[in-house]
Amino acid sequence: MVNFSVFNELSLPLDVNTVKEKLGIFFKLLTQLKNQNLNTIRTSDDFKNYQILKNITFQQFLGQQKDKDFKTKLTGFVVNSTIVEINSPIIQENEGTQIETQQTNEYFYKDTTTNGGLACCDIWNTIAISFDSSSEWDKGNISIERNALDENGNIAKTSVEIKHASKADHLQSHTDFFNVLKKKSTKVLPKRTCGIKEMNFFLK
Repeated sequence: MVNFSVFNELSLPLDVNTVKEKLGIFFKLLTQLKNQNLNTIRTSDDFKNYQILKNITFQQFLGQQKDKDFKTKLTGFVVNSTIVEINSPIIQENEGTQIETQQTNEYFYKDTTTNGGLACCDIWNTIAISFDSSSEWDKGNISIERNALDENGNIAKTSVEIKHASKADHLQSHTDFFNVLKKKSTKVLPKRTCGIKEMNFFLK
């Protein structure tokens, strides 16, 4: 078990009319994850490169903001990790076992191949988090398909239910997972948090 969640990039882009609301829901979710000892989120790309709106990256979106307070909070999230630490990629170059698993398995979501957050959630046995961008992601579990060659060279297809959340309420269905994580975290020294500020702007 690992002490990080993974981001589901398929939950982007957001709708321009509800983007601030959805960002608020997302940051509340991250805060609850932090309270459950998941202090890091891994992403398949640098967060500022994601298209938060159609054809508009997070970095471009930041540049368009006229509300200085709102812009400062967003910048703090991406640059200074004010809620949780953000790392990419999800599987890093020194993680050979996971790289091999990714290379020897093919994952599908709704019949479309994917090797991003949903696939890596299964590889790492952690929880995938999404923006609450549509009803598609408004659930505590997501079904994906894992294909792998068996010992006879045939493709073995397996349906996999991965842990998922796009709202803080979804975390209630993963109590057992967090209980195990809590027991594990008590065996290691806590990380330094000096200088880290909470992003209360979104939690009102």
